[in-house]
Amino acid sequence: MRDSAILKLSRRSPDASPVELLARLPPAEQAKILSRMSPREAVNFPHAWRDWWARPSQLAPPGEWSTWLVLAGRFFGKTRTGAQWIHERVKSGVARYIALVAPTSADARDVMVQGPAGILAIGPPGWKPIYQLGP
Repeated sequence: MRDSAILKLSRRSPDASPVELLARLPPAEQAKILSRMSPREAVNFPHAWRDWWARPSQLAPPGEWSTWLVLAGRFFGKTRTGAQWIHERVKSGVARYIALVAPTSADARDVMVQGPAGILAIGPPGWKPIYQLGP
C-alpha cells in the first residue's frame, strides 16, 4: 500500500523507507493513511519489511546473481537486511537450507541468528525457523 503523500516524499528522500516517510507527515495525515489498512495489513504491518520498513538500498538487487555485497557502516541494518532476505528466500521456496559465514560460530549465532535483528527475532508469529549447527 503506497499513499500519494508518501510517494511525493520519496522523491525528495530516495533512500528513506516508507515508514520513515510516514513519520515525517503530520499526525492527521499519518492516521488517515494507517486507517486505510485492511485488518490483515494492520496485523502484518510490523513484519511487512519489503512494503514498509526497508529502505530501497536494503532490498536485494533484481536479476540473477550469486553474490550480494552490502558494504555499509554501523547501523545501516546489514544484519536485518540479510535476515529478511533469508526469510524471503525460504518462505518463497527458493531456499531451504541456509549457510551463514562469520568469523566464529558464536558470532553467527549471537548476531545473525539470535541477535535483535537476527533470523529468529524478525520472523512473523507462527513462522520460526529451526536453528541447527552444521555437521
